[in-house]
Amino acid sequence: MIKWAKILGSQVYLQSWEKSWDLTYKFTPCISLRENYIKLFFRWHLSPALLNKFGKTSSLRCWKCKGMNADHLHMWWNCKKIKNFWEMIHTELRKMFKINFKKSIQLYLLNMVDDVLPKKFTFLFLYAVTAARIAVAQLWKDKKGPTKEAWLQKMLDYKETAKLTALYKDPDMSLYESIWSPFEKYLNNYHGFNLRKR
Repeated sequence: MIKWAKILGSQVYLQSWEKSWDLTYKFTPCISLRENYIKLFFRWHLSPALLNKFGKTSSLRCWKCKGMNADHLHMWWNCKKIKNFWEMIHTELRKMFKINFKKSIQLYLLNMVDDVLPKKFTFLFLYAVTAARIAVAQLWKDKKGPTKEAWLQKMLDYKETAKLTALYKDPDMSLYESIWSPFEKYLNNYHGFNLRKR
């Protein structure tokens, strides 16, 4: 937590971390989705700056944009290609939820959604940002940045996983429908993709 406070350049209160952890464990039972948050929290992914510090490489350059001093924050947020990706995700989520809200590291990387989004969108937002973070992590050392198509495919995969869980825990599917309805409408309105007809 202290390291993240240094990275963010501001204090993050213990209560915010506790809420973030709690939400991460509540929104899905899927271990691989939870794992993404845990790895991010503990800064598991090695940046060029950290590898240089360990003597594993002589370069501090980002693998994607070739910018200097590619530390953890650069690789997750400030790299030009990653910044463009997060801007796209932010735009798409505003379309999906039909509201305006501010983009921030705390929101997109650390699941700190307090007072930013209506509660009815919280779980879907967490699925969406987890899908985005996993897309970034899967291309960690690649020259390319993640794409909207990759993100959407992950969202469709997670929707199916959530549906299987709901069949067991929520037989009438009411909670599942309320969570995923904005995503279905978004796909239909902006991508001409009607899941109801599949």
